Amino acid sequence: MTSTASAAAGGGRKLNENKPGEPSFQMKIDNENSVLTFRAPQGGFPITTNPNDQKGAVTLELKITNSTKHRQTYKVKCTNNEIFRVRPPIGFIKPDESVTLKVSFLATNKVQPENNKHFFAIYHFKTDENTPARQLWTLNVKPEGVKRILAAFENPDGTLIGADQPQQHTAELNTK
Repeated sequence: MTSTASAAAGGGRKLNENKPGEPSFQMKIDNENSVLTFRAPQGGFPITTNPNDQKGAVTLELKITNSTKHRQTYKVKCTNNEIFRVRPPIGFIKPDESVTLKVSFLATNKVQPENNKHFFAIYHFKTDENTPARQLWTLNVKPEGVKRILAAFENPDGTLIGADQPQQHTAELNTK
């Protein structure tokens, strides 16, 4: 398995750490090491020219359990919507219930798998509103919890892709 990402150049925070001032995640995730590892099938990750075609995608499950006493709404963002899909990306979780997300990676001819670059950010806050979840997530919303989970990529034999090459440690979150 892979370890957490190295600190960003210049000694900054790790990609899977919260930014200063961000609240700690209050729910439970079944992946406590904060890494989703996408292992390539024999022959490597299939390359596509059409990111909307999910044929050949490697899909993992990520379970989130609401361990709070309040109904929560969640939203998942990723660093690149061309190569990652999260289903469902937004929703509700009642107290003591769980939701299992499907997280898919699809290599494209534009973006290849690169370790220590990509992550998923899961945001949540409590709500009793009957408003659809998508309408609750406005630009003004302040999440009550944040968790980042790294994306790691392995060769079919389980070794990290590009482990022998220096990595860039920057990632911008795709806010679409």
